[in-house]
Amino acid sequence: MTRPRMLFVDDEPQVLDGLKDMLRTKRSEWEMDFVASGQEALRRLADAPYDVIVSDLRMPEMDGMTLLRTVQRQYPRTIRFVLSGNTELAQTLKTVPYAHQFLTKPCNPKVLRTALERTCNPPVLIQDEAVQRTIAGIVSLPSVPRLYWELSRAAQDPKVTFDAITAIVKQDTAVCAKIIHLVNSVFFGTIQKITDIEKAIRYLGINLVKNLVLSIELFSSFERPRRVRPALLADLQLHSVRVANLARQMFPDKERAEEAFVAGLLHDIGLLIQICHLPEQYAEVKAELTRTNRPIHHIERERFGFDHGQLGAYLLGVWGIPAGTVDAVARHASPMDHPHEGFQLADALYVSEQLVHQQFPYGESSFSEGEPSLDYVYLEGQGVGRDVMRWRELAKGVPDRV
Repeated sequence: MTRPRMLFVDDEPQVLDGLKDMLRTKRSEWEMDFVASGQEALRRLADAPYDVIVSDLRMPEMDGMTLLRTVQRQYPRTIRFVLSGNTELAQTLKTVPYAHQFLTKPCNPKVLRTALERTCNPPVLIQDEAVQRTIAGIVSLPSVPRLYWELSRAAQDPKVTFDAITAIVKQDTAVCAKIIHLVNSVFFGTIQKITDIEKAIRYLGINLVKNLVLSIELFSSFERPRRVRPALLADLQLHSVRVANLARQMFPDKERAEEAFVAGLLHDIGLLIQICHLPEQYAEVKAELTRTNRPIHHIERERFGFDHGQLGAYLLGVWGIPAGTVDAVARHASPMDHPHEGFQLADALYVSEQLVHQQFPYGESSFSEGEPSLDYVYLEGQGVGRDVMRWRELAKGVPDRV
């Protein structure tokens, strides 16, 4: 496998020297170039493709936003990072449509290495060349949603307050309403009704709110293309919420349960990509699904060499979503194809999706993934065979809203 190629752009020599020092231990794994201007960066890109570009914002002649906008248009396959100072928030926000991830300057060496590793060393499943070719065919790989990015940036500060998080969430009244709906659902079991967004955020916790906002913003952003039927996206979101709510109940540990909930909300992001950015591919799969009612991931793999779980996982990896969630999304359709020990997140998504489909079958005009079925021999081997009946009963009353 070829080494990932990375291009770092900053007009300050000391910053470039600092980046070289921070990444010195990765020289045997990554091919890295360091340039002092946007013009030089574009010349390097014209000579040979790069997997990642990391750019400063404030540069003479060509600023970082102009550079990344050009890279987005001319080299859509290149993953785009912004490197910005804490005082550049307003300017950084303008780059949100053109960047996949954001790093704060001065950058913590471990944070920098981790972000680049997550992007360039994804699970083996999503290194497949077929996924890479498909992603490259998308004119513009979606950028990380704005509100989620603001929350992620704020959450990095160990001294961040609930007031600061609330102020960010309040920028979008629709997001506020959905969070309040969630916190008052039977699923979260609040004794008293919560109508104040700050109280809701305190109850759920900053990390869960941040990931919930990611899911809400994702579905909202995909509603915009006029060619997509709103009912189709509504069905898909409803399905994802049900899967998330059921998967969460499969883990007694709170942290693990929240991981399952977030993975459930995001598990079908690959279908959103297909529907909105690859409509011909999705129509082809949908036509065969209608004819045969076979599992959708079988059809996708036969026709394209990958399934929507791998496609969605690639995008989440580009955004720097934690590796455990990315891996679960990539494997959720058939975790038994990838040997592992014990009941994992991917298993929970697999079981939840099948049980939700069994309990809530879709009509002809609605979203469907084919005939649901569970591999009980596999689940016995994972040590949860006796739990399936209980989970089936939970699925009948699983909450259906965010």
